[in-house]
Amino acid sequence: MPWLSQVAYYLHSVEMIVIMLFGISLIASIAARDTLKGLIAGFFGLMLGSIGADVIYATPRGTFGFLELYDRVPLIPALVGLFAISEAFAVIERRAIVRD
Repeated sequence: MPWLSQVAYYLHSVEMIVIMLFGISLIASIAARDTLKGLIAGFFGLMLGSIGADVIYATPRGTFGFLELYDRVPLIPALVGLFAISEAFAVIERRAIVRD
């Protein structure tokens, strides 16, 4: 609990911490066959969600100097990329682009 209180102090919202931890545990329980992959996906989503400018102080977080990321990751390109990447992995797994 001391570690969790330090994280909550930096994010300024106890409720947000609880929601994040619930989301990560939900992802891990849904991915019951491979819990580690579920946890990695949850933390990757948290990292993507933290990109942008801070709401209170407007300091950049995770922008890597790109001005385009100050307004956070755009939703539509992120969703299109998500579906494209999943389809690319499916094609790689089948090892064929076109079936005969």
